[in-house]
Amino acid sequence: MPRSSNSKLTRSHIDQFLRNYIDNGMNGTKAVEAMHFTNSANSSAVMANYILKRPYVKAYLKHHLERAAEKTGATFENKVKKLWHVVDKGIDENSEGIDVESARVAISATAELNKMQGHYSPEKHQNVNLNIDVDVQKAIAIDKEIEQKIEEYKTGF
Repeated sequence: MPRSSNSKLTRSHIDQFLRNYIDNGMNGTKAVEAMHFTNSANSSAVMANYILKRPYVKAYLKHHLERAAEKTGATFENKVKKLWHVVDKGIDENSEGIDVESARVAISATAELNKMQGHYSPEKHQNVNLNIDVDVQKAIAIDKEIEQKIEEYKTGF
C-alpha cells in the first residue's frame, strides 16, 4: 500500500530501506518497492535517490561495505597484495624468455594497481576545430550595446 502524501519518512522506514537495499544487491528502486511505498518504479527510484543522499545513510553504507570487505578479505591492502603477486608471477626475472600471456596479465594487473593507487589519470583530450563566419562590425556593435546596458544597469542601483 503506498504511503499517503502527508506521511513522513521516519528513521524506521530508512532502516527498513537499508535492510532491503542490502538484501536486493544495492538496488534502491527494488528496496523501496519491497516496502510498498510507491505505485511506480519511477517513484521508487526517486525515493531511493532521496534516501541515499542523506549523510547518515551514506555513512552507514560506507561502514557496512568496509566491514563486509574486512570479513571477506577484500580490503584495499589485500587487493594490492594479490595484484602485486600477479605482477611478480607474470614477470619472472629468472626465466629465459618472456611468456606473452603472462606479460599481458602482468601489464593488466599493473594498470589496475595504478588506478587503485591514484597513479592513473583518466584524462581525455579532444581537439575541436570550428569554422566561424563572423561579421566583425556587427559583433563590435553588439558588444558596445551590451556594455551600454551594463552601465545603465549599474546606474539604476
